[in-house]
Amino acid sequence: MRVALYTRVSTTDKGQTIENQVLALRADCEARKEDIALEGHDYISGAKQSRPGLDRIFAAAEAKQFDVLVVWSLDRLTREGAFRALEIIQNLGKLGIGFRSLQEPHFDTCGPFKDAIIAIAATLAKLEREKIVERVKAGLERVKAEGRVLGPPRIIPHIAPRVLELAAQGWKAPRIASTVKYRTHAVPYKVRHPSLATVRRILAEHRNTVA
Repeated sequence: MRVALYTRVSTTDKGQTIENQVLALRADCEARKEDIALEGHDYISGAKQSRPGLDRIFAAAEAKQFDVLVVWSLDRLTREGAFRALEIIQNLGKLGIGFRSLQEPHFDTCGPFKDAIIAIAATLAKLEREKIVERVKAGLERVKAEGRVLGPPRIIPHIAPRVLELAAQGWKAPRIASTVKYRTHAVPYKVRHPSLATVRRILAEHRNTVA
């Protein structure tokens, strides 16, 4: 069995290094008699999708250079919530690559309970999404009750959940504006990005929601 190891510490984790993670992961693989095909290490925030070490892992996955990705814990893989973690695991699965977390031993897609684990992860992601949507709805109702204007009504309520979701992950307004997409009403099927002003207005109106 060929495995890839991934470790990460944030740039804000002062004084911390990846050494403890690396030693524990290597020891686990040795105990399982697995061959380490490659390792990816990052000193960067887990909220960033593009990371040198993780990008190397993904490129190797596409090239079928390993069979299982092993991480110290799910939050080392991503800080972007259950959606992103599930997306990564599912994408690996499509390539025939398993996933294992050392700190969450129940989270192992290599065993007989693979489908059940993926289903549970999908449920958690759905619950996370629904929670965000409900908070946004509550915020919209509060703003409406206070008689405040939300801005263009056909756009803001539609994209607000996604904007707030990304903001909660630490994304800044300019990056959110260039990432979020919506379909216009005036020109059906035409996809646009919200303006930076629109994104900032949503964040201002739902400051308590994001917090």
